Amino acid sequence: MSGIIDAAYKQSYHKVRFTSMDRTLVSPYWTYDEYTDWTTDLSGTSTDGFKTTPTMEVKSMPNNGLIEDQEMRILLPEDTFTLRVAGSEPITRIKMDIWERFQDPEGASDATDLHIFSGYVVSTTLHPLGKRGVVRIAAKSPKNLLDVKLGMMATPECLWTLGEGKCGAVAAPMSGFNVGSVAGKLLIVNSIGVYSDYYFHRGYILRNELRIGIREWRSSAPTEFHMTDVPPQDWVGAGVFVMPGCDKTLATCRSRWSSESTFMGFGYGIPAYQPSKRGL
Repeated sequence: MSGIIDAAYKQSYHKVRFTSMDRTLVSPYWTYDEYTDWTTDLSGTSTDGFKTTPTMEVKSMPNNGLIEDQEMRILLPEDTFTLRVAGSEPITRIKMDIWERFQDPEGASDATDLHIFSGYVVSTTLHPLGKRGVVRIAAKSPKNLLDVKLGMMATPECLWTLGEGKCGAVAAPMSGFNVGSVAGKLLIVNSIGVYSDYYFHRGYILRNELRIGIREWRSSAPTEFHMTDVPPQDWVGAGVFVMPGCDKTLATCRSRWSSESTFMGFGYGIPAYQPSKRGL
């Protein structure tokens, strides 16, 4: 009896609806209600997986006009829907809507329903903070999801690609290499000249427009190229082009390519000022 009295005199409570196009779920809509007597008219369809959930907790920020900018968190018990979205299998995007009902304790007819949040699920946590049998679902509004800081990558490595675009290094695929054998990702050429250590490291080998990256190359074993993928067997006995590599450091740009002036590592260089028009 105490539970009925508490529910009847509760001034506000929540209703949460999840909408998903994932056909592996039992229903495209799942609605959770804190209060048994709240009708399902807000769910929008009779095919909802409707469930009265007195233990549901809505972790919302104070309604100060900025609620759409906050992350909303819902604590729900384990069931068919919550275990599915909290599992490791991929699912489609899920929309989450939250209503808050303010009701006069003397009569449900004097209730006011506020649609306080609409957004998309961004994370789920099974057994949050050690709470067994509970799933935490967090969602953000579309406005919040677009709040992504843009800027330059904070890294000492050069942003340009060797020999392309604004890279000032003079480098191009080199001919005169013949493949002697291929064993898995190890490619061996018949002969090779003398090159500095790591010269082909992080470069690539090209034949008939098929490009495979060079994962490792050392001058101590110059004919051996450790590739990022397995080369085709029809490369054996064929000629290939080999592109030198670059570790994108300032020292390599200076010593090997003599192109320090175009080095584009954050903190070392800034793109040249190139306006389309200059003022008179």
